[in-house]
Amino acid sequence: MKLTSIIFLVLPYFVFGQDINTLEFRTVNNSEFSISYPSNWELKEHGIHNTRLIVLSEQESSSDKFRESVNLIVQDLTGFNYDLDTFAAISKEQAPMMIPNFNLISEEKVVEKDRSFYKVFFTGDNGSFQFKFEQYYFVVHNRAYILTLTTEKSKFEVFRSIGERILNSFKLF
Repeated sequence: MKLTSIIFLVLPYFVFGQDINTLEFRTVNNSEFSISYPSNWELKEHGIHNTRLIVLSEQESSSDKFRESVNLIVQDLTGFNYDLDTFAAISKEQAPMMIPNFNLISEEKVVEKDRSFYKVFFTGDNGSFQFKFEQYYFVVHNRAYILTLTTEKSKFEVFRSIGERILNSFKLF
């Protein structure tokens, strides 16, 4: 019983045998935001479906069919007059229509010295995989910024620390 507890306590601090505190990070900087990600993750920057970027974990093995990721979507809210609370409520209402077997686990509004955002945890699937998500919503200057950590449900705790380090590195200018 003790060995199992030690493994679960130690596992989140390592990603594929590497201490997350010693990982080398790269930073994406532009006029709107910055975000940092592990240098061994793959960065894709594009504008498909309002996705500004996605960073993908390394493939764990040749049989790994899903790469965990963090993505950033930016939505123009001009003309809608949405604040953060309104955007979060609408997103929560729409999510079950977009994510099969959506299950809201928790949500909280986080208020920090220099920013406020919603942090939401939920699960869902796509028919082939069961997922667990951690999502941050920001609304600034008539734009919504949606950051999402997506993992296989069974691997969430393994990727949580590194995912949250990426999510928490996000800065708006």
